[in-house]
Amino acid sequence: MIKRPININYYLKSKSIFFLWIILFFRIGFVFGQSDAPDINEVIKNKTPLEQIMELNELSRQYRNSDIESALNFCIKAYEISVTSDNKTGMAISLKNIGIIDYIIGRYDSALVKYNKALKLFETINDQSELMKVKNNVALIYMAQADFLKAINHLREILQFYRINADTTEIIRSLYNLGNCYYYTGEYLISMECYREAIILNEKMENDQIKIDLFIGIGALYEAQDLLENALVEYRTALALAKKMNNRSRQGVILTNIANVYLQQDEANSALEMLTTAYLIRESLDDQKGMAYVLNLMGMAYEKLGQPDRAKELYISSLKISQTLGNMREVATTLSFMGVNLIKENNYHSAIEYIKTSIQITDSAQMLHELSENYKLMVFSYSAIGLTDSAEWYLDSYLKLKQYLQLSPEELNKFDITTKAKDDLIKKENRILIKQGEQLLFSLSLFWAIVLTLIAGLVIFIFILTVLLALRPKYRKRFLLKMFK
Repeated sequence: MIKRPININYYLKSKSIFFLWIILFFRIGFVFGQSDAPDINEVIKNKTPLEQIMELNELSRQYRNSDIESALNFCIKAYEISVTSDNKTGMAISLKNIGIIDYIIGRYDSALVKYNKALKLFETINDQSELMKVKNNVALIYMAQADFLKAINHLREILQFYRINADTTEIIRSLYNLGNCYYYTGEYLISMECYREAIILNEKMENDQIKIDLFIGIGALYEAQDLLENALVEYRTALALAKKMNNRSRQGVILTNIANVYLQQDEANSALEMLTTAYLIRESLDDQKGMAYVLNLMGMAYEKLGQPDRAKELYISSLKISQTLGNMREVATTLSFMGVNLIKENNYHSAIEYIKTSIQITDSAQMLHELSENYKLMVFSYSAIGLTDSAEWYLDSYLKLKQYLQLSPEELNKFDITTKAKDDLIKKENRILIKQGEQLLFSLSLFWAIVLTLIAGLVIFIFILTVLLALRPKYRKRFLLKMFK
């Protein structure tokens, strides 16, 4: 594996970003002030099978971020009606939506089964557009399983398809997911390019849901560069939009990310308060992945508050969930956190074993940011037990990887604008500065023109006077008498 070469407290930096991939970027609609889900029997009453299938799937789409149980029941009923009426399109769409819900609650294997069945049906009916949407969902499974290179290959194919078909919404979606993948493989500039193009395209679409996810993505990249205040601005903007749209799923994500920034700023109590709210949201949505991640951060908060035993309990609970889900990314994170816990207890040998396992996962998945943090933990551990050769090897690897991942100020400045509004503001300010500069230049020119005119007039006067004095001696005599009178 490539060893391309971020203090234990700094390790937190990657964890808020770590949750970026959990944001689904499916075709999701939201309703404002969403009420309780309607009764299925009332929904299908006096409708044709096709109308029943389409309306049930649409309701599933609307409710899967606020009432996941009802959302699942809607698309299961839609699938049953599709089978009874032999509607292959209905079967495929319903299977896709069931797969999305399986993904949301962490049932990856079940989601893949549904997606593969949907793929075959869409191939049968030759629906290329829906086929690509399912392939996008499969790529998200690869991301969850930390197979980013495979996910990138899928997403590139999908992006090319949508570019050819000029589907702006799906181009944005693909760019966003590619941006996430490139972030985790340490290609920050490519990641930012993907987000930036998506932002520009979305200015025409004016899709607030897409804006939320892009704000989160940009915030994560700022956080990766240790620009925490910039990250908070993006996260808070995203949170305001998520509340406006009553999107509880995204609220849980953003609250978790903000809490992680607070942890990096040593505000453990504020972080715990926010994490508790985030956990309750995720629990209500049966979001097992999100719950595991929040438990990890809560553990880190208790570490900072001097309660390592409580932290260990939370790490173990998180690890059990992630192992059950097959979520190797979060498994790697938990193992690293447990290593930190053991380092603080001076149990360096056990810490090394946990961190080594995490390194195996992060290295094979090319999760470079997390890998660099693991290298740093190994430097601490090996130095503490006197194995300087091993410590030096990990230190060298860490420094090389840190250099590879760190963007220069010039590179950061290139991508410091995240919205068209900011671009317009900068352009407006530049125009004002140029106008002010032109006015100043004109004023200076006028000033010097007057000064030069006065000097020229004075020189001419002196010249004329000198000539007169030279030619008329009596004038010279009178002049000198007056000068020295």
